[in-house]
Amino acid sequence: MTRNTRTAAERKNRREYLGLLLVSGVFTAIGVAMWISTGQLLGLICAIFFGACFLTGATKLLNAPPAVEQLLMAVACVGFAATCAAMIFAGASPYIAAGLDVLIVGLVGFTFFGGGSVLLLVHLVRRKVQGR
Repeated sequence: MTRNTRTAAERKNRREYLGLLLVSGVFTAIGVAMWISTGQLLGLICAIFFGACFLTGATKLLNAPPAVEQLLMAVACVGFAATCAAMIFAGASPYIAAGLDVLIVGLVGFTFFGGGSVLLLVHLVRRKVQGR
């Protein structure tokens, strides 16, 4: 589809996905740099979380086929859930310098993305079994 035939809503969505890619790419790089330079677990958590954000934006921007999009979104959702679980660990651990806010964000995020991951994976398995 050429630029002239895109609707205003499609152009707006494309700009938003490009923004998501840019911001999540920067934060992924910051997380990797934090993890490498300091060895802190929160740097790795940040890198994985924003890497999943990057995957989400790339999936939407590339306009992948529905089956591929659902699979990539499931992978991103599992990534979000895993990083939120790590935030719970970091927030509750006396050995990691993370506060109560990290614990709360981890609990809320894991509840949302953990449940979403399970529901999405069940949906994908059911569709595969039914042959759709």
